[in-house]
Amino acid sequence: DDIIIFRSLTMADIARITARQWRQYETRLNLSNPILTGLRFLKVFENESVRTFAQAAEILGVSRERVYQMTALVTKLPAEIRDFLAGAKDHAVLQYFTERRLRPLTIMPSDEEKIERFREMLARVECSA
Repeated sequence: DDIIIFRSLTMADIARITARQWRQYETRLNLSNPILTGLRFLKVFENESVRTFAQAAEILGVSRERVYQMTALVTKLPAEIRDFLAGAKDHAVLQYFTERRLRPLTIMPSDEEKIERFREMLARVECSA
């Protein structure tokens, strides 16, 4: 029951995979860009007559806390970082810069420190690629 038969062009060399392998594969396919998600959440405030996080959460189908988290992530990062990540197409960069890794940048006191730390993180990604 935990063996799934799956054949596709992307996984042509694997004839049989476990349910766990399939979930991991799906997770990698569905990597979301946290910056784009936050920007999408912010658009609800611009395009709708939304004034509260609760109203936005109802429209987006997520919790009020989630709306706050994602909008705070986007608004507390400098434009340089937001623009870079919003336009990122490199899978390694998107895989590395998760919401969990970006969140500590938002609590740094100055934009210069945030940008410097981001560049260090980016260099680490580029070296490992």
